[in-house]
Amino acid sequence: MKNEKITIDCFGRLSIKVGDREMGSLMKSQKARELIAFLMTYEGRSVKKTIVCDALWSDHDPKHSADSLYKLVDKIRNMPIPFHLECRRNIIQLHLDNVHSDLTDFTHCIRDKENIKALESAIPLYQGTLFEEEGYEWILDKEGKFDMLYLGALQYLVDHYSKKGSKHKLFYYETLMERF
Repeated sequence: MKNEKITIDCFGRLSIKVGDREMGSLMKSQKARELIAFLMTYEGRSVKKTIVCDALWSDHDPKHSADSLYKLVDKIRNMPIPFHLECRRNIIQLHLDNVHSDLTDFTHCIRDKENIKALESAIPLYQGTLFEEEGYEWILDKEGKFDMLYLGALQYLVDHYSKKGSKHKLFYYETLMERF
């Protein structure tokens, strides 16, 4: 299981799989799921521990939050899910070398705004809001960012196909209007 690929779906309901096995039942800790979700929004970049603590334990004092984070990292490391979770001095990082995710695919496709095929590939990846039904307090900023990327891609496709006089414009225009 150590070298197996992890698949994390972030749009819609959070889903974590190793190979073809759903691992949600192994992540009984809601905070463990929340930490993985939070780190996924950073797409493999390192995050200051204070930012993580403020987001996940906003109602606790910093010392208690830091202790909770260390315990949670240990709990995740002891799960039979091969997360590559690095915790050093002031930062924490979820390495994505063995992770495939709809979120990283989406942002990769959106990156080149003039690549029409990539933008078209991004649209179906955006399946609802981030971590739907999870109730994370910190999610609003992140949702706004991805909503804006999605809406920007749709608008670009509408404009592109409008200039070409293509009927694809109607599909993307209707998809764009559904969001309002």
